[in-house]
Amino acid sequence: MDGMPMITATCPDCGRGNLRDVKGKAHVVVEIIVDGNSYKGSTDIEVENPALYCPNCKHLIYKYRE
Repeated sequence: MDGMPMITATCPDCGRGNLRDVKGKAHVVVEIIVDGNSYKGSTDIEVENPALYCPNCKHLIYKYRE
């Protein structure tokens, strides 16, 4: 892997850590908002589309193509 650039990205939510490319299983934080009430939890999900994953706050950020 010599000569390959190391890409580091900061999570827009927690401001820490290096975002990682992920495809497959990921443990993520889930937030559901119903009538102004917020419910949070975490779960394992299967990631079908390429996404970025923050190992610190466990947020999953999907990459959108235009």
